[in-house]
Amino acid sequence: MDEIIDHIALEYISNPVNSGLSIGIIKDNKANMYFYGTVDKSVKQTPTSKTFYEIGSVTKTFTGIVLAHAVNEKKLKLDDDIRQYLPGKYPNLEYDGYPISVLMLSNHTAGFPNMHGDYNLYTTSDKELYKIITKKFLLEYLKSFKLTYQPGTVYNYSSIDVAILGMILENIYGKSIDHLIKLYVTNHANMKHTKFKLTDNQENKRSKGYRLDGSSAKKYTFDVYKASGGLKSTLEDMIKYLYANMREINQDFALSHQQTFIRAQGDKLKTIGLGWMMVERGDDTFIFHNGLTAGFNCLCGYFKKKQIGLVLLSNSMIDIDDVKSAIFKYLGI
Repeated sequence: MDEIIDHIALEYISNPVNSGLSIGIIKDNKANMYFYGTVDKSVKQTPTSKTFYEIGSVTKTFTGIVLAHAVNEKKLKLDDDIRQYLPGKYPNLEYDGYPISVLMLSNHTAGFPNMHGDYNLYTTSDKELYKIITKKFLLEYLKSFKLTYQPGTVYNYSSIDVAILGMILENIYGKSIDHLIKLYVTNHANMKHTKFKLTDNQENKRSKGYRLDGSSAKKYTFDVYKASGGLKSTLEDMIKYLYANMREINQDFALSHQQTFIRAQGDKLKTIGLGWMMVERGDDTFIFHNGLTAGFNCLCGYFKKKQIGLVLLSNSMIDIDDVKSAIFKYLGI
């Protein structure tokens, strides 16, 4: 396997735009880790199991597990109207009498767009786009938003959805989403290096991100959007996270994997759990999420029956789908 993975990874790294790549494969209850390229093009230092990467929207699965905990703890119900948990009144957040439920925020059927207006994380601007979108900003946005169709009927991937969900969970528990993820997710999986804000020592172990043109990416600061895409992690921790999900170590992890919405895309049937994406592949189900930020690209997922898991962490925005596909082909999946 080592030779095959080397060949696949080195082909990806051979693109001068790319920088570093860390790969984790769980098979036969054993984890194999591989490291290529550099954490910073100016120093030529190979990543390690403790190198930090931004994991982007994989963060949504962590928020989904916190939601599952709140449901299991009966703090809320998935079909609750989100307005129960927001300050102020929002008569506009319904369509023909159909309100937005908590579940719709987690499976991207609430009816919100992916981003606010023209704000786009992937522009070449150095403006800290996510930093300026605060809770106050988001709540004002919700007051003026107008639904154009019945919520719960159409899948539309949206980072706004999970930003609102994170805010609701904070309101319910009176604790930050940082603390909730630590309490109900990372502590249970024994993950000590997955967080929103790194210490100075951890920042020194953080890989430098690169944009599509190979230029250095700015480090973004997240406010209310952190629940959607703000976590940083290491390959060592993401392997632990995969193990925890593959084994469904408690009822919260298990509930987050339950199908909540079905959508057809091409000839593949895709379903959505609480934050997780799912796609049928043969007689198995691949449960996963991708993450893309301005400078990083990642994948975390596993096959439910075969119990094969894969983590890909790259400090470049260049697509990693070919790496995933080549590894799956080698594994015969």
